[in-house]
Amino acid sequence: MRSSPDTEEPSPWTPRPEREPRSGSRFPWLNPRFPRTSQPATMPHSSPDRPFLSLFRSLTFKLCLAMTLGMAALMAAYFLFAIAQADPTVRWTTAAQDLLQVLPISLLILTGFGFLVAHRLTRPLHELQEALKSKSQGTAWAGLDETRAGEFRELVRTVNRIAASVRQRRLDLDEQLNMYQSLFHNVPCLITVHDREYRLLRYNRMFWELFDAKPMEHCYKVYKNRITQCENCPVERTFNDGKSHTTEEKGFYKDGTPAHWIVRTAPIRDADGRVTAVMEMCLDITDRKLLEQKLRKSEKKYSTIFDNIPVAVFELNAETLDVRNCNRGMSQLYGYCKGEVIGKSFSMLFAPNSTDAHLTALRSPGHIPQARHMDKDCQEFFVSIDTSRTALEGKEILLAVVSDVTDRIRAEQQVIQSSKMATLGEMAAGVAHELNQPLAVLKMVANFFSRQTNKGLTPDQDQLSQMTAKIVNNVDRATKIIEHMREFGRKPNLESTEVQVNDVLRRACDFFSEQLKIRDITVNWELDADQPRVLADPNRLEQVFINLLVNARDAIEDKCSGKECMEDDRMITLRTRSNARHVVTEVVDTGPGIPKAVIGRIFEPFFSTKEVGRGTGLGLSICYDIVTDYDGTIHVFSKPGHGARFVVTLPIAGTMRNGFNTTSA
Repeated sequence: MRSSPDTEEPSPWTPRPEREPRSGSRFPWLNPRFPRTSQPATMPHSSPDRPFLSLFRSLTFKLCLAMTLGMAALMAAYFLFAIAQADPTVRWTTAAQDLLQVLPISLLILTGFGFLVAHRLTRPLHELQEALKSKSQGTAWAGLDETRAGEFRELVRTVNRIAASVRQRRLDLDEQLNMYQSLFHNVPCLITVHDREYRLLRYNRMFWELFDAKPMEHCYKVYKNRITQCENCPVERTFNDGKSHTTEEKGFYKDGTPAHWIVRTAPIRDADGRVTAVMEMCLDITDRKLLEQKLRKSEKKYSTIFDNIPVAVFELNAETLDVRNCNRGMSQLYGYCKGEVIGKSFSMLFAPNSTDAHLTALRSPGHIPQARHMDKDCQEFFVSIDTSRTALEGKEILLAVVSDVTDRIRAEQQVIQSSKMATLGEMAAGVAHELNQPLAVLKMVANFFSRQTNKGLTPDQDQLSQMTAKIVNNVDRATKIIEHMREFGRKPNLESTEVQVNDVLRRACDFFSEQLKIRDITVNWELDADQPRVLADPNRLEQVFINLLVNARDAIEDKCSGKECMEDDRMITLRTRSNARHVVTEVVDTGPGIPKAVIGRIFEPFFSTKEVGRGTGLGLSICYDIVTDYDGTIHVFSKPGHGARFVVTLPIAGTMRNGFNTTSA
């Protein structure tokens, strides 16, 4: 049967209350844990059943008796001396006989007088003694009656004041004792007190409720069901060095539930400063330990996921862009081990001449579609970078996900190049016509000179100057056409420069103008003359406009095929405008428009509304990829029967985020 903390055996260190707690205490359940083993000291020479014996034993009575005997002796001597002086003939023996006859009566009178005096003096003292004795035995104190104190009134008054003060102090001490007992038993942790044999001297209510413990039982048996002392015991260390110690322990409650505690010990010393016991406080941290285990499991899980992501992931300092951490994908992509990268600047991974612009862009979360990086063997390759900001351990960091896009970019370049060749093939007739004109002029001039030579004539100086000027102009025109075709057909180097959109649009239209003339399609120019520049590759941007012009030409041709169309029905409008951040270019045709059912798929690869054999379905997809590479957008607006309007929006140079990457890529 378990023992209650209120019935455990006494211990030498436990303070014992000197009397029972007052009735109606604020803490009625707090009773003395151990019974009293000693009685309060009684006042010496007191006997409530023999008041006269107490009187005879009192010092006052003895003094009065001594004074009575002394006065009797003096009176006898005086009596004898007086007789001798009055009658010298009287013998001393006769005088002595007379004295003996008088002396008993005198002694009786003096003794009675002394008894009365002694009783008068000792009665208040006796009452005071009895009152003090009653007080020392814990009897309620009502105070002494000062009106009956007589000559001892001031003494009684003083005793009453002292007794009232002692009573109040006793009440205060009782209140404090109750309070500290309540704190000891109700503190929300386990508190135990151990002796040098590691036995439980005392414990609080919470310990008693959670453990199947008995007084004087060994702590290691209660906590851990051991038969020997625990290793690295904090109680033992406190006994050895007299200092407090803190550690973590685990054990079991009485129902078998495992538990973890933070244990703190403190020495208890006697009056000589020796450690006689150790108090141990245990705070339950089981929930925290379970959370720690879950956290470790979660950290291991996400660390495994982080390391096995099939792309390179970097944790960067948001201010310095130094690498704080990276995953295994970094080693596979760059060939570095973690130790070679962590603590270094992220810029070490960029190819030469491609760092500053990228570092500026990395500080803003977003997507960088293309950048040139370099691996440990100094081999360059293309990557895309996605960044996001977050807070970790109170510091702002950047998460950068780097993917190798070299194969994709090469495939895109091949597709773009194939599209260019297809476009050049479609424009072959127009280009041939463009070249026929300067060739015809050259042939005409050559025939003129041949006829003049056959006739033996010499052209005059003015004719010669005009003819040679025509030859030069047409040769320049043919050279320009060939150079334009060569530039358009070559592979892009993905380098960007600041370009004027109006100039690129005019070049595209010049290159395409003969195609439009053949089909009687006119171009309406609505260009903003004061255009800011954008950052792009002029050759790639020209391809966007040529693809849009090809689509506009085909749409108008489809609408007017076999029909008579007015001039306004055969028109392409080229319009440019700008705002504070963007340059907007519109290509508007007067074709049949795009059906609503397919307008959402118009930029998908290999999707085309043209007849089979008339298009690859890559033109608009390539336009979309090129424009988005420069951090721009392309949209189409159309109503069936009212043509289509393509809107290309590009950021002004210096304000774009992603497009500039092709500059250094």
